[in-house]
Amino acid sequence: MFLMVIEKKLSLILRISASVLCFGFWLCALTVPPVCAESVEELTTLADRGSVPSMMKLGRHYLTVKGKEKCLAYRWFLKAARQNNTEGQKYIAQMYNDGICAEKDSEKAVYWLKILAGKDDAEGQFMYARALFLGEGVAVDKVLAHSWFLKAAEKGSIPAKRQLGEMYALGDGVAQDYEQALFWRRQAASAGDSDALRELAWMYYRGERVVPDKIVALDLFLKAAKGGDLNSVVKIASMYYLGEGTEKNIEKAFFWTTKAAQEGVVTAQYNLAMMYAKGDGTEPSEEKAAQWFLKAAEQGYVLAQNNIAWKYSNGIGVEQDYIQAAHWYERSAENGDPSGQYNIGRMYYKGLGVDRNPEKAFFWWEKAAEQGFVLAQSRLGYCYIKGVGVATDTEKARFWLSQAAANGNEVARRNLSILCSENQDVCNESPARTVESAVPLEIATP
Repeated sequence: MFLMVIEKKLSLILRISASVLCFGFWLCALTVPPVCAESVEELTTLADRGSVPSMMKLGRHYLTVKGKEKCLAYRWFLKAARQNNTEGQKYIAQMYNDGICAEKDSEKAVYWLKILAGKDDAEGQFMYARALFLGEGVAVDKVLAHSWFLKAAEKGSIPAKRQLGEMYALGDGVAQDYEQALFWRRQAASAGDSDALRELAWMYYRGERVVPDKIVALDLFLKAAKGGDLNSVVKIASMYYLGEGTEKNIEKAFFWTTKAAQEGVVTAQYNLAMMYAKGDGTEPSEEKAAQWFLKAAEQGYVLAQNNIAWKYSNGIGVEQDYIQAAHWYERSAENGDPSGQYNIGRMYYKGLGVDRNPEKAFFWWEKAAEQGFVLAQSRLGYCYIKGVGVATDTEKARFWLSQAAANGNEVARRNLSILCSENQDVCNESPARTVESAVPLEIATP
């Protein structure tokens, strides 16, 4: 979906003899002789007589009303567009593109965008180039898109300058050229474009065709953040936290992390929770840490899901609630996190917050073990020894205990010794000297 900024203030150049403001909303229509339209009815009459300004006024008017009448805007914008009115063409292209009061039709949108581009309209050139670049309503043609972006940029289009910077930086549709990328990003950045400021900041941060300079990078990130770029806000927080391009300042890191978290940036919400938990840049607060872990968890952030589950399980910053703990461990497990898989297995094994179910415990431990999670590997070996949620199988028990032992798990090593002492036919190792009757459950801390 390409973005189109199509509403501009209507400049009315009125003849001196007709520069009289009518009572109410409407201005004098540009007609000869000049006639003041004080109602929708009068504007409709003028539009039916061919007054393009009246058509545009009606279109804008109907966009503001509710109900079926709103779609009369489409009718009047289309009429104005067919009279070669540039603004009408922009409106109608947008309506086709977004399916507003007309069936969504990217090809019809591109038809009007191409007309706009051919009229040397910078905005139209940019929008047409975007359609070519993305293949919306037309076959992808990034070479042709580049030529239209260039035309728009040369006419001052800031989004086109930014896009050219991206294309040259990535070699997307053009030969990769960091000098050109730097040139166009500087052009867009100088006009205050927050995306270009951010990307230019990254070039200085990484030293891409410029001398690395984190001081300059931080300054550019700050300018981008001022323009509302949340990615820059997150990076600023990190730079203050690590002391990159500035003196280390945990309080400022906390300020910028809070700013991003309040705007819904999930990584910032997680980081803010960690800062409250550790007391980094603020007074420690397990309650506030839990609040921000929960916000990030609700957005699907796996580390936060594990942390809030652990807090509910242990009653830290929240009332102890095994049901909530199991809920969040399972959400994490379903998202493929081995720690969450191990811990929800533990909950099913113990019957904490869920009905006891050894089969489900085994299911989740196996998932975690297959991802190399050592505690789960040890646990799986125990399941195969004791028949917990699965039939006993000494070969598989030896395999998983060996995996865990090789990864440094002492419990698995001892249990492997037990297994081999009692089943020497499945082990090459000598009998164990240490005997352990059971594997203790171990809680994985997120």
